[in-house]
Amino acid sequence: MTVATQRAVRVVVCASAAEQESLRSALSEVAAELAVAPDLESCLSLVADGGVDAIVLASAAPEDLSRLLAACTVPVVVVAFQPSVHEAVRCMRLGAHSYVAPGAELSDSLHALVYANRPEIVRPRWAESERLILTRIISRARNMADVLERVRSVARTPATTALIEGESGVGKELIVEAIHRLSERAGQPLIPVTCSAIPEQLLESELFGHEKGSFTGADADHVGRFEMAEGGTIFLDEIGELPLTMQAKLLRVLEDRMIWRLGSKRPRKLNVRVVAATHRDLRQMVAEKTFRADLYYRLSVFTIRVPPLRERGADVLHLADYFVEHFNRELGRSITGLSPSAKAKLVAYDFPGNVRELKNLLEAAIVSSSDGLLEAGELHLSQRPTGSAGAAKSSPGDARLLLRFGPNALDNLERDAIELAMREAMDNQTQAAALLGIQRLALARALTRHGLRRPGHGGRPRKQLNEENQ
Repeated sequence: MTVATQRAVRVVVCASAAEQESLRSALSEVAAELAVAPDLESCLSLVADGGVDAIVLASAAPEDLSRLLAACTVPVVVVAFQPSVHEAVRCMRLGAHSYVAPGAELSDSLHALVYANRPEIVRPRWAESERLILTRIISRARNMADVLERVRSVARTPATTALIEGESGVGKELIVEAIHRLSERAGQPLIPVTCSAIPEQLLESELFGHEKGSFTGADADHVGRFEMAEGGTIFLDEIGELPLTMQAKLLRVLEDRMIWRLGSKRPRKLNVRVVAATHRDLRQMVAEKTFRADLYYRLSVFTIRVPPLRERGADVLHLADYFVEHFNRELGRSITGLSPSAKAKLVAYDFPGNVRELKNLLEAAIVSSSDGLLEAGELHLSQRPTGSAGAAKSSPGDARLLLRFGPNALDNLERDAIELAMREAMDNQTQAAALLGIQRLALARALTRHGLRRPGHGGRPRKQLNEENQ
């Protein structure tokens, strides 16, 4: 019996030479075979030969896209090097499969497209894509691992409405992006709406659109954000700022899955996932009757709480290292890291602005500093720290800080502090104990209690043994 050979994924890319080069990396993640076409005629000829899974069309003119879609049945992904909402709507209406930016969006769109038709080919690469997507959410904290697991869970159900809760600056928009990009909707638009940024009198038109002549100044039809997100995800940020009148209209949209443009006589069906985010306590707002209870229950079908930075233990230093590398590349600097005193200052600080504040703080410090180690004096914090790692005396601020670490707060914080001190002291217990302000014997007992001793050699840290044997 002859076993048929499985055909590799083949993508035709219609783009100029420069555009092809910039797209090659994203395309190679999906396609085993890339066929390049410098113009529309060459593209049509390649597609006519058959065996093509998708077409990638760069910077498409309307007539080229129309002609291509009329001539073949292969799905077309339009890549926009300078994306615009109006062009996106036009391309989708003409029949393009998706309209994306180059890079990760293109790769994810092709993954979703090809996986729908050939799951046996794409599944391993899709799993790899999941890992790449989640690496944008930088954390080693245990409570953030729970957040990422909930992201994976809701991404698998592309119709489920989700509510992301968390203080300003914790990175709620990254969570929403991960939900979208890990879902079957990844190849379709993710449309953000900041509810507090749109004047109340324009909000209905911006969300649901309007017909020409529906009000004074409506000189043409206007596509709303919900229609722009068709097939994809709409992200309603700062949902707690939505006026009560609009809350009632949004509730109707969520229940009926239809919208009415202003001035229209017929509804439009929707295929959109709704993800909302808030830094406010919506339950308290419901109790105060400033947020509708029925809308809250519709939005909170699946809730993800993103913990503030002060509850994420050693993530402060992990993120600080990441941002130092990031700004070195972006600003052309050569900062080698943070001094022990600078790290201690960051660990002791409350970070009311969360990850956003940490990022801005480090950018400002790097811009104004010379190359080398960043020192504590170069970190200009916006308020006094709430505690001090290794301080001999404690204060009510220290106790409040500990309470924010949740269950087993003291044990978790002590373990994080010991790990940090041992890294800074290169595993030298005497120096680590000095950094912590405790006796060396107390540190040795704590290492044993937290299981931080390295195996073998009588349980003593390997670095210390090397020093003792010299």
